Amino acid sequence: MTGKLVISTRFSRDMRRQDSSADQERDVRAVLARTGIDTSGAVVVADEAESGTKADREKFELLKAMVGRDEVGILAVDDQSRLSRADNVFGFIQDPVYHGGRLISTGEGIDTVQKG
Repeated sequence: MTGKLVISTRFSRDMRRQDSSADQERDVRAVLARTGIDTSGAVVVADEAESGTKADREKFELLKAMVGRDEVGILAVDDQSRLSRADNVFGFIQDPVYHGGRLISTGEGIDTVQKG
């Protein structure tokens, strides 16, 4: 795998459960480990108390920059909505794959290297 394994988490202001990011990270790591992916060196990008409808979130901007610099080999999330709920989400979801990476949404059973 070229690039880093990045686990992205987010909880919104409305949710107000700060442990939500830790829960998401733990769940993603568990699913990845069951599929044979080593998560020990994963970079975690956590948006905390941020609405997914905002496209200008600091951590989301960091994640976009990492993808743009081809630093992300696998981008893993619990659910695609944890990345973003803004209009740009569909295009962004395609970006890691376009840059030679892989997107895995563990809660939805999505893995861009699998057909279907």
